[in-house]
Amino acid sequence: MSRARFQCAALLLFLTIAPGGARHAAAQIGRLKKVVTGKAVESGKLAACMPDRPPTIVQSISLSPAQIAKINAGLDAELATHSAARKEYEQRLKASEKENEAYQKAHAEWEKKNEQYSKCADKVQEAEAKKSDSLQARTDAAGDRAKAEVDEERMVKLAERAQAAAERVSKGVGTAEDRATLAEFQKSMAPLQSIGTEAQASMQESAEFKKGADARLEKACGKKPEEPNAPEGMGKSPERVAQDAGAKAAGMDAQAYAEARELLLGFVMGNTVVASGKSSDGAGASQGQGANGSSSGADATNQGLRDAAQRICAMRKAGVPI
Repeated sequence: MSRARFQCAALLLFLTIAPGGARHAAAQIGRLKKVVTGKAVESGKLAACMPDRPPTIVQSISLSPAQIAKINAGLDAELATHSAARKEYEQRLKASEKENEAYQKAHAEWEKKNEQYSKCADKVQEAEAKKSDSLQARTDAAGDRAKAEVDEERMVKLAERAQAAAERVSKGVGTAEDRATLAEFQKSMAPLQSIGTEAQASMQESAEFKKGADARLEKACGKKPEEPNAPEGMGKSPERVAQDAGAKAAGMDAQAYAEARELLLGFVMGNTVVASGKSSDGAGASQGQGANGSSSGADATNQGLRDAAQRICAMRKAGVPI
């Protein structure tokens, strides 16, 4: 239950169960005939669609006459908007039914085509995997052969000696031993260079093979069937469209309007009537307007509530959700 609805329910419950509630209420109704305008007392007659119940007499409510007027303007906008929004929604609904029917048909066709494509693709990809594994095995074999044919510790020491020898030779102070060291290093590297060339060729072939996978798949199976897009949603409901229009007419955001609207409906459905006289707590007062429990404030508030009741009846008659 929203806070606004809770406040209204609590107010009605208090008036019902307070000590001497029935006797006190009768006395209040009697005083009401003297202090509230005749129109306020006969508010039930002005809104024939409202529940037939005695007025709930209060000193003030938490909505000022100006606020009630804004909400009533929103209710007018709801009433004016809902019929067209309902027709538009029904048109969208009919169009949506056709769209859904076409989508279901298209999707069923897609499922058949996609099943055939998937079977073909599985065979192609299985063959592709075997070929890819074969190329990778060649690359791995070259690496294994290099490890088997090379004494890594010896090669590291030889490379260090060759580097030192190369520096001396470049400075013109190399010896016959230095040149012999360089020749030994080159001779030891020759098998590795051959193996490296082989491994590089295998890696290049593997990369080229993977690059052409999509083209081979499309050539064998055709293009992958594209799944049809599902129809878009129905959009806003007629009720939401109408209440958005109401919020705009009231000059409020949607949330604030919904809360104020519910609060006003609670007062109207409870047949609330504000008695004239100074409000003890000033509830519902708006700066510069005075409390709605004052004589002029009560009259304006009660008129606003009667106006709201008339709008609610019109909305019910027109099938606008309350």
